[in-house]
Amino acid sequence: CIFKGNCSGCNKMETDQTSYAENKLQDHTGIYSKDRQGQFIFLEFDAPIEGEVLSSIQSFETSLIMIGMGRWTNAIISITNSIETILRLDLETTSELQSLIGAYCQKHKISKSLEDAAHRTRKKRNEFVHTGIIPDDNTEAILVYFNDSISVFKFFLEKSRGINLYKNFGSAKLAENLLFAKNYI
Repeated sequence: CIFKGNCSGCNKMETDQTSYAENKLQDHTGIYSKDRQGQFIFLEFDAPIEGEVLSSIQSFETSLIMIGMGRWTNAIISITNSIETILRLDLETTSELQSLIGAYCQKHKISKSLEDAAHRTRKKRNEFVHTGIIPDDNTEAILVYFNDSISVFKFFLEKSRGINLYKNFGSAKLAENLLFAKNYI
């Protein structure tokens, strides 16, 4: 157009093309814009979840997806991110995770066993991130995920935000299976 973008017809065409592109991305690729997707895959809440809590819970869901793909080491990395996000929100600091765990547990009078579980999760995440991941690490990751990580995330989320993780699964069967696996390991 000779009006170089100052034409109402061109501006409408650009908007129409953007909408068309967004629709095609959603329809064929699974790429969604913020206003075109639900907040969660596996969880359901009565009220919208916002901010960093949203990010934390989505990271937890990513850990479940990684489990479904047999990527247990990546599940540890994602759930540790979930835990760290909750701690940062509660303590409003940028300290290292090791310090965050200690400060959070002291502030909320968390048991030594749960604090130790949080540190085991942190250490396993650091090992996977900084030294690499091999399939043989899956056994260790499975044990840490179910013996430590999921309990830490559930407890910290409930303590800090009043959200009971297991009561918000959209599928009661998924919650039941996670509890079974956690208790079986």
